[in-house]
Amino acid sequence: DEAMEACKDDDAQDLPGYKKHPKLLEADVNSLRPTQLVLGFIEVAEKVEKIKSAKNLKKYLKKRPVRIVVGPNNDLYMIDHHHLVSAAISAGVQKVYVQKEADFSDMKENKFWEKMIEEKWVYLLDENGEGPHPPERLPRSVQELKDDVFRSVAWAVREKDGFEDVGIPLSEFAWANYF
Repeated sequence: DEAMEACKDDDAQDLPGYKKHPKLLEADVNSLRPTQLVLGFIEVAEKVEKIKSAKNLKKYLKKRPVRIVVGPNNDLYMIDHHHLVSAAISAGVQKVYVQKEADFSDMKENKFWEKMIEEKWVYLLDENGEGPHPPERLPRSVQELKDDVFRSVAWAVREKDGFEDVGIPLSEFAWANYF
C-alpha cells in the first residue's frame, strides 16, 4: 500500500505522491513535517474529539486544508494546522487535505530555511519561550512536538472571541508569548 497515490493533474505533477482533489491535494499525515517546536496539547485534545465526532470527516477536513511548502528533497512542511494534523494522527486518520503555498524544492537546505524564516513560516521558540533555535532542532513529526501551555491559553482565549483568527500562519504564538 502506497503512503500516497500518484497525482495525474498537471498543476500538481511536481508533488509526487499526491492524490488530486479540486483545488486541494490529499497527503499522508506522516509525510508532513512541522515548522514549529511546540503545540498546545489542550487544543489538540479538543480537535481529536471533533474529528472523532465529525458526522462527515471528509467534509470537516476539506474545510481545514493544511497549508504546506515543498522543501528540499520534496519534503512537505506544514505552515499551518499543526494541531489538526497531530489530532488526526491521534484519532487514527491517515490522510488530510493540503494546499500548496510554495515550492522551494530546488533550494539548498540553508537557503530554504532562510526563506521560511523570511516568510515567517517557521516558529523556532521552545516550550519555555526560549530561542530562536536552529531549524535542525525541528522534529520530523508533529507527534514529537512539546506542549506549550501558553499556546493552549491563546487558543482558549481565541475560542471565546478574545481575539480574531487572522489566518496568518503561526500568529497565535504572538498571543501565547503575550500571555
